[in-house]
Amino acid sequence: MALADATARFLAQMAESGAAPLHEMTPAEARELGGALRDMYGEGPEVARCTDEAIPVDGGTITARVLLPEDPRAVRSSTTTVAAG
Repeated sequence: MALADATARFLAQMAESGAAPLHEMTPAEARELGGALRDMYGEGPEVARCTDEAIPVDGGTITARVLLPEDPRAVRSSTTTVAAG
């Protein structure tokens, strides 16, 4: 499957930046990168609703936070992040 143009450009920019690959960074370096990426993308759309959904897994459940924007057309891409909490 081919990458979307925006994704291909983003990956090229990351490769040209000279930064270490994410899997080689310390947690502090990765957090710093996250802040830089947030600055690059700017503010996201206004959130209309935020819900926490329980997902059954072996031995219990995990929680997924679902953010729904006011205007779905304002979303440039979708991101799925899973974090145990």
